[in-house]
Amino acid sequence: MASRRLDMSIQGQTGIRMEQKAYVPEKSYIFIGSILYLIFVVGFTFFTYREYFIA
Repeated sequence: MASRRLDMSIQGQTGIRMEQKAYVPEKSYIFIGSILYLIFVVGFTFFTYREYFIA
């Protein structure tokens, strides 16, 4: 947010407007990590309570 504000300030002073491209990655590392963590926790929970789930 501060970077965008600084860009707008400079553009206002110089009168030159630069095209801005917002880079959004397809899949973030946080999303992939949370999916892997979910799989690990579900597997660990099933393994720990396997007698309860199977019986």
